[in-house]
Amino acid sequence: LANLYICTGCPLGCGGKGACVAGVCQCDLGTVIQLDGTCSSSPGNPTALYENFEASLSLSRWTLFLGGSLAPGFSSDLSPQVAYFAGLSSRRLVSVDLDTRSASLIEFT
Repeated sequence: LANLYICTGCPLGCGGKGACVAGVCQCDLGTVIQLDGTCSSSPGNPTALYENFEASLSLSRWTLFLGGSLAPGFSSDLSPQVAYFAGLSSRRLVSVDLDTRSASLIEFT
């Protein structure tokens, strides 16, 4: 998880998309300040992300894939490949910003 803020003193905790600094929301990159003082996703952020790793990673879904590779799947599920990370180097797979305000499920498998 990235950009997790636990704080008080700002309206609705800045909507979970910013940091409360001296009682004022400082919104994360890719978010905007609302009239009520909270932060929200900029219009146009996707509301869902599904990746089956069947081909090279799409830049429309991922902003960074570092220290890993695509490897054959290890189970009998429908995903033929997995993002595989090994070694001592830095490892990151970062998605584009998502609008999860109406999400009922967030799952990592």
